[in-house]
Amino acid sequence: MDACRALKEEGLVNYKNGEYGQAAVCWRQAVEMLDGSGENEGEQVPDWELERSLYLNLGMAHLKCREPREGIRALRCILLGGDDDPEVLLKTLYRMALCYKELRDWDEVERHAKAMLEVDPDSALARHLLDEAVVLRARDQSASTRLAKHMFSGVETWSDGRARRSDSPAPRSESACRWTVAREAAVAARERPRRERTRSPAEVSTADFRDKVLQRSRRYQRAAEKYKANAEELKMDRVKSLANDMPAL
Repeated sequence: MDACRALKEEGLVNYKNGEYGQAAVCWRQAVEMLDGSGENEGEQVPDWELERSLYLNLGMAHLKCREPREGIRALRCILLGGDDDPEVLLKTLYRMALCYKELRDWDEVERHAKAMLEVDPDSALARHLLDEAVVLRARDQSASTRLAKHMFSGVETWSDGRARRSDSPAPRSESACRWTVAREAAVAARERPRRERTRSPAEVSTADFRDKVLQRSRRYQRAAEKYKANAEELKMDRVKSLANDMPAL
C-alpha cells in the first residue's frame, strides 16, 4: 500500500510539472498494484478511497493528453464501484462531461450535466456545462451548414448534353474549347512527373484518370472535325452532281 501511495505522489508531481503522460503511467501502475493486493492470503483489503482518487486523477491526465476515451474508461470505474459520496460523484460526472466535450458529443455532455444537477441542484458547473453545450452544438451545426453550402455552391448543371456551370453567361466557342483541351493536356503532361513524385498513390491514380479523359476528349474532337469535313465534302459533291445533271439553258 505504501508503494501505491508513493506512485500516487510521484504522479502528482509529474502532473504539476505538465508531464501528464508520465503522471498517467504512475497512476495506472498504482491501480494495477491495488488490483493485485489482497490476492494472497493475509494481505490487507485494497483501499477504495485511494483507488477512487487514482481513477479521478487518471481521468484528468488522459484528458490533458487528448485521450478522452481513456479518461472516460477510468472515470466509469468509479460509477461502477457504486460510490454514493456526493462530492466524488460530482467530480466524476464533471470530468466525464469534459471528456465528452473533447469528443464534441453534446448529448452526453448534457446527460452528465443533468446527472450532476440530480446530485446537486445548485451546481453552477453543471449549469455552465448545459449552456456551453447549447452554444457549441449550434456552432457545430452552423459550421456544417456553411461547409455544405460551400461544397454544393459550384455544382454543375447539365444542359444540351454538356456540363456547364450554373452561373456561366454563355458557352465558349469551339476554338476556345479546343485550345482549353490542348492546354490542359499539355499542363497535365508537364506536371505528371512532379505529381507522381509528391502525390499519394490515390492522387496519382486520379491524375492518370483525368489524363485519360482528356486524351479521349481529344480523340472525340478529332473524330468530330473529321466527320464535319467529310460531310462538307459530300455536300459539295452532291451540289456538283446536281449542277451537272441540270439541262443547259
